[in-house]
Amino acid sequence: MDLSTLADRIHDRAPSLPHPALEQAALAHAAFLDQLATERELLHRHVTVTVRDRRGPAYAQRRAAEAARALAACEVDAQVCDGPTAAATLAACLNPTSTPAHDASAGGDYQ
Repeated sequence: MDLSTLADRIHDRAPSLPHPALEQAALAHAAFLDQLATERELLHRHVTVTVRDRRGPAYAQRRAAEAARALAACEVDAQVCDGPTAAATLAACLNPTSTPAHDASAGGDYQ
């Protein structure tokens, strides 16, 4: 997980804050993020959300899309899986020694 982009953004925008104390706090936070990125190996978590609906697959698909949009509003990458991908992802969740069922470099978490 790379924090440098976030730290750079905070650093660039800090001078536009309405009070010098806020600017100082923002700059301190950016420095903290830079230090954290250089001194520690940050973890990246994957969360699997499953959605069911008694009314059928079309309703479940709609609910999954709504959940993905809600997560996106929180700046969380989310993706709705098709049936085979969802089955493989759930199977991988049950085997802690396996590698993820999806390509992590593709971005997004699976539901």
